[in-house]
Amino acid sequence: MQCDASNWPVTWTASTGASHYIVRYICGFTNPSYQTANTTVDLCTEVGMCNNAMCANGCGPVTVEACAGSCCSAPVQVNINDTPIACGGGVCC
Repeated sequence: MQCDASNWPVTWTASTGASHYIVRYICGFTNPSYQTANTTVDLCTEVGMCNNAMCANGCGPVTVEACAGSCCSAPVQVNINDTPIACGGGVCC
């Protein structure tokens, strides 16, 4: 797999009544999150996975929660064709 700095899109189906979504991923011992009103994000350029030095040792699953106000659904794992196995320094591999 080739390392890439901007080609890690994730898309999911809109949830009725959702005002926003929270995208989470696991890197090392951290669980960063990103909030968006869209149903598609780029893990590298928007979510910041590629610049997270903690991801150099591997990345865990990406999940999405649908939220209405301050209430959110249970996290649902998003299927990605080629889940990055390592990121950091501006790229994901």
